[in-house]
Amino acid sequence: MNQVMSQVKSVMNPVCAMIQSNKKVLSLVLVAVVVATYLPIDEVLKTNVQSNLLSNLRINMGTVVRVVMTVLFLCLYLNNDVMNLVLLLWLCKAMKM
Repeated sequence: MNQVMSQVKSVMNPVCAMIQSNKKVLSLVLVAVVVATYLPIDEVLKTNVQSNLLSNLRINMGTVVRVVMTVLFLCLYLNNDVMNLVLLLWLCKAMKM
């Protein structure tokens, strides 16, 4: 198992290094998405903008979003970035993935 993880780390190293160098931007984007989904936009505007946006992301771009989320999850785990990992997991829950 340890050998498999070392192979995964070596393959993912360039992507994980890029994510690590842009950690603050990623944190800002994830926090902005979490805050935007908590705002009562649907109730105030009497529309369903939030639910439509999240369902469109989930349905129309399903495979692409899942691959990006999986790579991001793996890199955040390998980088020991707990805060962004929790935010990403919350986003996956909000998108019902």
